[in-house]
Amino acid sequence: MITRPISRKKIIISKFIVAIILSAGTIIISTITFILESGIHLGFSDYRLPFDVGAKYVLDKSLPLTSLTSQMKYVPGSRTMIPLWSSIIILVLITIIVSIAIVSIIIFISTVCKNSLISALTNFILICGTAIWYVLGFAGRYLVSAKYGILVKFFPIPYIIDDIQILTGAISQQLTSNINILFVLMVCFGWILIMLFLSTYIFGKRDFD
Repeated sequence: MITRPISRKKIIISKFIVAIILSAGTIIISTITFILESGIHLGFSDYRLPFDVGAKYVLDKSLPLTSLTSQMKYVPGSRTMIPLWSSIIILVLITIIVSIAIVSIIIFISTVCKNSLISALTNFILICGTAIWYVLGFAGRYLVSAKYGILVKFFPIPYIIDDIQILTGAISQQLTSNINILFVLMVCFGWILIMLFLSTYIFGKRDFD
């Protein structure tokens, strides 16, 4: 019986699905482990405590802009209180989606680079380098975020680092832009779709001879 060869598109999609499962599984297991350990030592009743989420901020240029103060003004009454356990579930889901966007970028780079070593080095430099730059040169620096936040907000790296701030709404202050969970999800899904399309297209056109 003649076997049908697996299409290149299915190979990329299979790699993507496996990477998603591994990434999501790691995040979920890590979260469960943290909850169990903290619950054993501190008690599980704390997870019913209220947690404020969804704070909204608007740009107010009348406010002073310094290295320590932002021009993003809090909108009174925009916060919502939800149980801590519920916020943890939402946070895990956000983290999984952001990690999927980063995984899609990694798969795209590995598709473009024919050499696995070059691919690994490129992914390490790009992902880790960007994360280090964001933490050391961008996070908490409102003068820098006022200039470049409008661009940085369209990349998924800041959202994997400041995932809690996405939930609380403080990410708007960090990036000097009006950002909410829906915006973050749109950015991530945009990267996922674009990277997956380009990966399947490039891999399908690649000459392996």
